[in-house]
Amino acid sequence: MANKLSIAIMSDLHFIAADNEQKTSYVDLSRVRAEKQDPIADLYRFAEENALCADILMCPGDITVAACASGLTAAWAALQHTASVLGADHIFAATGNHDISSRTGETEPEIWERLKLLTPSYPSPGLNEMDRLRYWAEHFFVVRVGSVRILVLNTCNTHARGQKEYAHGRVTDYTIQRILEMTPSDPDVSLNVLLCHHHPFRYPDLDQSAPDYSEMAQGIKLIEELSRSEQPWLIIHGHKHFPRLTYAGGTSSSPTVFSAGSFSAILSPVYFQTAVNQFYILDLDIDDLSRLGGVGTVRSWEWIKSIGWSPSDFASNHPGKIVNGCGFGHRENIHALAGRIASLVQPGTAVSWTDIESRHPDMKYMLIEDRAKLMSMLMERHGIRAVGQNPLNPVQLLREA
Repeated sequence: MANKLSIAIMSDLHFIAADNEQKTSYVDLSRVRAEKQDPIADLYRFAEENALCADILMCPGDITVAACASGLTAAWAALQHTASVLGADHIFAATGNHDISSRTGETEPEIWERLKLLTPSYPSPGLNEMDRLRYWAEHFFVVRVGSVRILVLNTCNTHARGQKEYAHGRVTDYTIQRILEMTPSDPDVSLNVLLCHHHPFRYPDLDQSAPDYSEMAQGIKLIEELSRSEQPWLIIHGHKHFPRLTYAGGTSSSPTVFSAGSFSAILSPVYFQTAVNQFYILDLDIDDLSRLGGVGTVRSWEWIKSIGWSPSDFASNHPGKIVNGCGFGHRENIHALAGRIASLVQPGTAVSWTDIESRHPDMKYMLIEDRAKLMSMLMERHGIRAVGQNPLNPVQLLREA
């Protein structure tokens, strides 16, 4: 692991049983796993062919649909196999609303029963007994992997209450208090990663016919408390099926929020006109975390039926993806950065993008939206044009004489 740490993310697998009539997932246990027809089988091949590696595998929940017993078992086994293929020593899963019997709880001994019976033990095979019990009793646990502190939060913890609690997530005052007590400032911790299922705040409606009311109740309060700790936090969640990488509102120390797209759910064009199925590996440089705070880069791939897995390249007309090669954590003023870059490009000359990046190495940690603003500012205010097929990662910058 040395001074690098990589986190693979697979969210919302939605494995379905052979007798499921809804057909909401590309991973249907009744089908033979033909090439380019099944994203999990394709990932095994793709990862081996491309020598993909990760230290940690995270799943933000919904590994099956409606707490399907065979779906849970198959999906949990698939996560173990994926970790093996990637060489990941750690697996962490957060409970999703589809992983528990929250809608049909009256027919179950308790809504968590099937998860508790999984082998190896859920929500993390390597978890000690005290932390596993804490996850069910206090709805979270905290562990360390090197200098990265990982907190797995169960935002479905109140679904047994009824009254349509299953329709959204929740974090209680008590749980927030205990989280703060168990994540004190520590010079040996370079980054805190919070893994959960539900989004901590409401995103803008993707479609006015399907407004979003399923966010985590008290999620904003949780974010505010994490921000006040003045430690770097990265929140990774699923549930939405719409990939996004952004910052929470508030101060400059507000958490980065990674909304993972679904790995294998069939995305209805009615609600997800541009979203794609994705798989991710986050790359963390421990030295840069110590120097800059919560920074990292993202490798991302998308799966399309009959095509398989491929890098999620930038496309201005296709916003529903987290772009391969993007970053997070660089919060420098873009106006100032544009001015410094512009000073390197004299009239009538071109400067290679590689040279620009060597002089400003922290730019790799910019959000894709911030990089787009930077390029627009260079063009509109400084008359500098990006040359190359990818405007956010050009071959060179050119200023006309």
